[in-house]
Amino acid sequence: MNSLKKGRTMKSLWRRGKKEEYAVAAAETLEEARMAAAEAAAIVAEDPVEVAAAVAKRRAEIAERVAEEASRRTETAADGIYRYAAIDFETANQFRGSPCAIGIVLSDGGTITRRERFLFRPPEEVDYFDDFNIRLHKITPEMVKDEPRYEEVLPLILSIIGDRPIVAHNAAFDAGVIRDACDISGIEHPSLEYICTLVLSRTILDLPSYSLPIVAEELDIPIEDHHNPLVDAEAAATILFLLSRREDTDITTLIRDKLRIGTMKPGSWEGCQKKPPRTSGGYRIEIPVANLEATGNLFYGKKVVLTGRLPYGITRQAA
Repeated sequence: MNSLKKGRTMKSLWRRGKKEEYAVAAAETLEEARMAAAEAAAIVAEDPVEVAAAVAKRRAEIAERVAEEASRRTETAADGIYRYAAIDFETANQFRGSPCAIGIVLSDGGTITRRERFLFRPPEEVDYFDDFNIRLHKITPEMVKDEPRYEEVLPLILSIIGDRPIVAHNAAFDAGVIRDACDISGIEHPSLEYICTLVLSRTILDLPSYSLPIVAEELDIPIEDHHNPLVDAEAAATILFLLSRREDTDITTLIRDKLRIGTMKPGSWEGCQKKPPRTSGGYRIEIPVANLEATGNLFYGKKVVLTGRLPYGITRQAA
């Protein structure tokens, strides 16, 4: 049984109260993860001296690249062009904080100016590959065994992005990859702004699904190798530009009118969200007036308790 089906089976067992069977399934999953980690370690153990030398060489190359990126940072937003960095992560296993690859596409107002793709080893504690993930992105432990770990490549990724906001389709996932991988690596979250083309697509398009392939098809964007991180990052970059064209506006105005940009910084984060309807007093959600005569209502005479995070624009007192 692949990892995705096993995960769904375990959820079903838990919901049905079959805790003993759930415990057995959980133990089997843990053992499979340990076996996968042992297999990955065996690859390195074949020739540890050669692997260590290869990793050291790649670390030096990355350090040089970081220095080069710092020296070429001459961009300016004074010309009014909206510059952004579209990204897409692929993970080694079901844990979100196990990135093994990233695609980065830099765009200046919809014109792609640079493409980068990096492979790296996941953080040490989650350095194993699930068969399901390998089938999706075709990245194997052998392909990353000579590469530095995520935390060693992150400075290069950030230097390429620079001050640009990042763009991703389902940015909640990609931003979560960064946070979770940083947490398990014991390093601080970087400070970033991010824009979600999935959220933006839902505000503009009327589709049965807003997955990347469906949105790309609607906008006539070819995707020949879905889950190749560079292909998916370029698709996200193009989606943002074409949505602005569809709305007959520029990217800056589109984002200002449709989205609240997500943010991430050490110790806190805010998700990218759709902006609520605009009123003369600013952005707020209209709350209906209570009907005191609705005696037949399901909630008549009841107390309602709200939990979780409230939508943007609603205070606890208003709720």
